[in-house]
Amino acid sequence: IQIRCDGETSYEGGQGRVVFERNVHVEVNKDAIRLWADSLTMLLSKPANAPGTDAGAGAVGLFAAGAPKSIECLGRVDLATPSQIVFCDHAVLDLEKKNAVLRMDDKGAEVDFYSREAQGARLMRIRGRAFFRFAETGMTFQGGKRTLAPHEGELPQPRRLRGRLRGEGKE
Repeated sequence: IQIRCDGETSYEGGQGRVVFERNVHVEVNKDAIRLWADSLTMLLSKPANAPGTDAGAGAVGLFAAGAPKSIECLGRVDLATPSQIVFCDHAVLDLEKKNAVLRMDDKGAEVDFYSREAQGARLMRIRGRAFFRFAETGMTFQGGKRTLAPHEGELPQPRRLRGRLRGEGKE
């Protein structure tokens, strides 16, 4: 996992929590999953060789404190795989169970899920909470109230990249 942000990063060792603020960008497994969010909180599991234990005497770095267990994203959230992109306001990814719950803050708004498939691109709109399983090959819809529609053209770009691709600089 690679994480970059434009704001502050804080680590709460006692709870195994790391918080990243402002324009957070995450890459998992070399572009298998890319994620952009306004803020991100990562919970870490405490390994047997964590600092403070006999086995962890030489451990250094953030993940010496534990492996990533879950990620919660707030604000504008874009989640992309090579053939899919999702736009939502709140995402919780359980990295151990490999599932995700996505939703919008406005109860009337819909999570937009675009995917490119053999028969063409399509748009899935999900009201309320959307449940997904994820793997290196992409995300699979698991539940929620949805409507399906074909989508013409290319998949939309993540919001964080749109201006940069047109040469407009940072958004």
